[in-house]
Amino acid sequence: MVLCMVPLLLMFSLRGSAALTASEISAFTVTGSYDATVSVDATTYAAQNRIKISASGMPDHAWQMVNPNTPTVQNHVINILNTPEDQSSYGCLPMGKVGLTKTGVALFNPLTAEDYNAVEGSNAETFDSCDGHATNTGEYHYHKLPHNCLYNKGVDEFLGVALDGYPIYGPLASWHNGGATNLTTADLDKCHGSDSSGTYRYYMTYDWPYIMSCFKGKVIDMRASSSVAYTCTSSSTSSFDSAWGFLCSCTSANDGGELRPTAAPSLLSALLLIMYYNH
Repeated sequence: MVLCMVPLLLMFSLRGSAALTASEISAFTVTGSYDATVSVDATTYAAQNRIKISASGMPDHAWQMVNPNTPTVQNHVINILNTPEDQSSYGCLPMGKVGLTKTGVALFNPLTAEDYNAVEGSNAETFDSCDGHATNTGEYHYHKLPHNCLYNKGVDEFLGVALDGYPIYGPLASWHNGGATNLTTADLDKCHGSDSSGTYRYYMTYDWPYIMSCFKGKVIDMRASSSVAYTCTSSSTSSFDSAWGFLCSCTSANDGGELRPTAAPSLLSALLLIMYYNH
């Protein structure tokens, strides 16, 4: 169903700016209610240029059961680069977690399990009053801007971090009409970000794809994402890319199953995958 280009060799990367500032790191906090926890370790692994973020994954607000699933503690642990590395090819968003909010809740890509728009349209999913819901494994998450409970409608408001280490902000930016009007996807690059603030940031918007459409930087935590091994291209002619623009979910061309390797594929594996997708 989806054609993702699989690089045989890792392409060179470009060093970016520091991922999270001191004020952004200090913004990772919760009230302590609803079993929500979050912590950031920016010192232990500084020599390895990485930051460790741990969270229960529970929302720091009341939630409602809007599908058959109940939120449960997830014990998220992700590693991100302290200094992001921009890749020569943008990285696919995996199905599932693409980042964490400042309260430690998972941010998902904008798709349903069947690759439909999860937020709008006839196949939209149901969300609670705080704009989230849980998976069948109890993972509470947002597919869109958490407008009602997390987002305070502030200008240059930090909301979380993507798995490639770049921060995620709300739709009001001081560089855009002085923060008087919301950003839209048309104001942003292919991955739903911009460096107009002086450093690169992703921005949540109220229109598709809402949070992100691809990874600009390198994702080092393979348990969390497949983007290191799989990249997509804006020149793809697949029907999926035609319908959804640059977004690439790295799902199987055969049955919609998710490709989620635990390590980058070997040369032989990459060749086999290429043969599979072109079969």
